[in-house]
Amino acid sequence: MSFPLECPEAYDLLKSVHSWVYPDIQPTPEITGPAFFGRRYGISGDSVAVFIEQSTPGSDLQVTYSPDIFEERYIRDITTTVLGLSVNTSRALHEISRDPVTSSVASSVRGIR
Repeated sequence: MSFPLECPEAYDLLKSVHSWVYPDIQPTPEITGPAFFGRRYGISGDSVAVFIEQSTPGSDLQVTYSPDIFEERYIRDITTTVLGLSVNTSRALHEISRDPVTSSVASSVRGIR
C-alpha cells in the first residue's frame, strides 16, 4: 500500500532523520538511503515495514508499507508522529535566527524536525 503525505514547507526527510539516527544505537530496525527512510514498526502485536521517500527537500513524502493489514490512517499517524511533521518549529527558528551564536545556521536547520 502507498500514499502521499504532505509535509511542512522546506521539510528535509534525510536531514531530519540523520539528525536523530545514530548507526551504533538502533532501538528499532531501520535504514536510510539516498532518498528514503525505512523502519519496522510494531502495531497491535503485528509488524509493518514502512518506507518513506522524498524526491527533493520540501516536496511531499511518498509512504509505502507492507503488509497491507493496517488502515492507512494508522500508518499516516505513526509516520507523522515519528517524523515530527506536526511540530511547529517557527518559534525555535525565530530564536535561533536572533541569537548571534546560532544565527548562521538558522537557514540550514529550517527543514529539520
